[in-house]
Amino acid sequence: MVIGAAGSVCFLMLAAEHPPPFLLVLFAFWVVSPFALLALAEWISTSWSPSTRATLRAVMLAVTVASLAIYGGVLFLHAKARVPFFVLVPPASWALTVIAVSAASLIQRRR
Repeated sequence: MVIGAAGSVCFLMLAAEHPPPFLLVLFAFWVVSPFALLALAEWISTSWSPSTRATLRAVMLAVTVASLAIYGGVLFLHAKARVPFFVLVPPASWALTVIAVSAASLIQRRR
């Protein structure tokens, strides 16, 4: 997960076209936020069921791989086409995390 966060920020820096430093820092926090959410979830997951924790770990892997693949692929796009990806991937990652972990938790509770 640390590799995913660091790689995502590196791709952001490579894709940036001389933005103001303050904006670049804000974007860096935005890009890292899904990994922070996953780290927080991992930290509080000690009391969760094994299947819910396994789902969380699968989501961690999926978010890391997908983020690096998307951000890496974005480097080949025209500069103006890059921004939406860096804006939309974090909320999509949050949604995937919440939906997958919630579904696993609900399924576990019904058993």
